[in-house]
Amino acid sequence: MSSDDWATRPSTPPRRRKPKLVIMIVVLAILYGLGAITNTKAWTVGRQIDPYWPDDLIESIVDTVAVIALVGIWMWRRWAVYLLITVGGIEIIYEFVVGFDPDTPLTKLVALGILLYTVFDQWKSFEPAHPVGPPGGTPTTPDRRRRVVYAALGVTVVVTTVLVAATVVGTGPSTIHPTPAIISTITAGAHPTAAALGPGGRQLYVSSIGIYQGGNGTVSVIDTASNTITSSIVVARAPHGLAVTPDGRSVYVTSADAGPLPGNTVSVIDTSSNKVTATILVGGDPVSLAATPDGRRIYVTNSSVGETGNSVSVIDTASNTVIATIPVGRLPGGVAISPDGRFAYVTSINDGNMSVISTDTNIVLGTILVGSAPNSVAVSPDGRHAYVTLTGGPDAPGDTLAVIDIARHTATSAITVASAPSSVTVSPDGRFAYVGSIGPDQAHPQHTLSVIDTATNEVAATIPTGQNPSHAVITPDSRHAYITNVGSRTDPGGVAVIDTGVH
Repeated sequence: MSSDDWATRPSTPPRRRKPKLVIMIVVLAILYGLGAITNTKAWTVGRQIDPYWPDDLIESIVDTVAVIALVGIWMWRRWAVYLLITVGGIEIIYEFVVGFDPDTPLTKLVALGILLYTVFDQWKSFEPAHPVGPPGGTPTTPDRRRRVVYAALGVTVVVTTVLVAATVVGTGPSTIHPTPAIISTITAGAHPTAAALGPGGRQLYVSSIGIYQGGNGTVSVIDTASNTITSSIVVARAPHGLAVTPDGRSVYVTSADAGPLPGNTVSVIDTSSNKVTATILVGGDPVSLAATPDGRRIYVTNSSVGETGNSVSVIDTASNTVIATIPVGRLPGGVAISPDGRFAYVTSINDGNMSVISTDTNIVLGTILVGSAPNSVAVSPDGRHAYVTLTGGPDAPGDTLAVIDIARHTATSAITVASAPSSVTVSPDGRFAYVGSIGPDQAHPQHTLSVIDTATNEVAATIPTGQNPSHAVITPDSRHAYITNVGSRTDPGGVAVIDTGVH
């Protein structure tokens, strides 16, 4: 073809988008756009908790690339069609292989199929059939088009394989070894009650009530690399709950009983000096406490039935003063903060519900019915589910772990665990929930740690612990658990170090 022929060739006919094409592009742009925004927000929160491969970031990138492809299709670009085929293939294959995005609406997949069908129906409108530019180029033939589609599908297979491998290898634990077990026990004061890991899991802080009659409590500092105690700090009597601020600078410890030091207080420990720097008076019988992700607030449950009980004290960590007291249900037990820091969840043992508190206004927004005698509560790293231990009562079933759908404000599952569950903790990757049970009875094993697979809501393993397990924490790699065993009057208890068997 000569230059004159190129110059005199007729122009491409006007392009008109069929209504079906417009509708599908708009629908998919909204779905993928919302997906990109949601997954980016989830990744921003999750990356602070999950040390492994950021699944939410991958989903966000895939959704963003899909939006770019849709814009290209709107502008009649063939490369955009190939890009969308690749992205759609990756998402669909990943969906069925590893559950890449279990919340992908069927609408998205249906709309994607209709869009691609409509695109190929209008294929001639996607750039002229002849090459754009100087003469001498190679026209786009059906064979060449087929090769390009095959190449796009090949890229889909390669990228999907890489992502599957990254998920299996890089996302961290996904399976449990048949024989998880205690590998050592640390003596951390007498009758340890609670534990919390510092940032990175390098230090473990353990509160111990000391002797049953008289005396003060202690907080032991344990180096997790060697599992040895590096410091012991005296706090008020009968410490129960313990929380470390996200920056690792302070540890807050609740103490209910009055002894040589005042009771109904929260002791504040400076981790740089391992000394108590403040003592804060809160409500009656403080039990559990939790820090917000930004470290600015501490929420403390007060379980007393008196004037200062049945409430939550809110501590401002800058001034170490109580800035609000929030009335909640009867006998509040556990407290957990949502990963985005917007909500505090507080169980009420005598009311069988869980209060949802706005951390912006410190007002109870509502309650969720969870079951009989709810005690400990933990929230999944993605903020979608809360896990609550139910002890039960004479006329109500217990010995279960309730799974709460937070968005729907309802319990969706009840998992049978060992007798008298006392605590629940979710692993940093969200794959497992760990439930300590103190027992005993004839039907269930006593003094155990049940491992729940959160994907199936089934018990994946049961690990024997020491006497009266009270609280468990999981290391960032999910390979080890530390669980406090309160013991008894004749058994001082200890901290069991458990190989979770997670790979």
